[in-house]
Amino acid sequence: MRFSRFIIGLTTSIAFSVQAANIDEYIKQLPAGANLALMVQKIGAPAPAIDYHSQQMALPASTQKVITALAALIQLRPGFPFYDHAGD
Repeated sequence: MRFSRFIIGLTTSIAFSVQAANIDEYIKQLPAGANLALMVQKIGAPAPAIDYHSQQMALPASTQKVITALAALIQLRPGFPFYDHAGD
């Protein structure tokens, strides 16, 4: 939850920023092992205002979710009850 708030705050602050911000200050707040690629460009602008590792190759989150779900299915068994609770 805290990480998603960080990402929302990061994207909001970038959206409202007129000039390119120092992205290094935000990167220091990411959890260990996190990857970040970001490109911000105004429509019609010749170049991006922020370009941080935009060409970096990474697995899409959806692919990682499928792999995680498959591993859980293999390890736990089909029909395993999973209880989730929103809050905190």
